[in-house]
Amino acid sequence: MHKLKVLGSVLAIGLAVFSQATLAKEYKIGASLLTQQHPFYIDLADAMKAEAKKDDVVLNISIANQDLNKQLSDVEDFITKKVDAIIISPVDSKGVQAAIIKAEKAGIPVITV
Repeated sequence: MHKLKVLGSVLAIGLAVFSQATLAKEYKIGASLLTQQHPFYIDLADAMKAEAKKDDVVLNISIANQDLNKQLSDVEDFITKKVDAIIISPVDSKGVQAAIIKAEKAGIPVITV
């Protein structure tokens, strides 16, 4: 539980960077989660939704369901939509490297969880 609280704090700080209160632009964050079949990822999604709502950040969460091709497609979609940041819990850390590099080249910061 302590790790989840620390992770929640990190995500809250990350979302605060994009807060409407500090900046005039509406920010969009894309999040690609590994699964929603494990309590950790369910809690993570709930925490991100709560923080995004509190800070008026548009949050788009996709669930990869442990499918690398779906995750790559979701990240590509986030890049096409020009989100302001991507949060990803990789299905395969090596398999998503090219997508992360592509996002970073597009000027989109990527946070891995």
